[in-house]
Amino acid sequence: MIGENRDESKAGSYTLPDMMRLASGSAVRTVADWEQRRRPELLDLFRSEIYGYAHPRPPAHIQDRRSDPQAMGGKASFKKWPSASGSMAIRLPSTSCFSSPTSAGAGFQPFSLSTTAQ
Repeated sequence: MIGENRDESKAGSYTLPDMMRLASGSAVRTVADWEQRRRPELLDLFRSEIYGYAHPRPPAHIQDRRSDPQAMGGKASFKKWPSASGSMAIRLPSTSCFSSPTSAGAGFQPFSLSTTAQ
């Protein structure tokens, strides 16, 4: 495989950092030194050398893709939104002041199969 090394003799040498010594070289002497200085240094080393940094989460923009307030002959309202994994559709009864059944679905099915709304 490209970029893969299975021969240990070809790998460079690496010395693990001393856990109880700050990056500046001074020793960690107190709990506060560890919690406020050394631990964040080590976590940053893990992020930069092992795990990498995560990109910030993009802002969520939910936009109504399709809606039909007169779905099912005026008995329900229908809304559909895009999502990262496909789409989300929901149907709510139009005239009800009480708890009532709701139909919701998520998936990759084409819009034409999930509703008759245009």
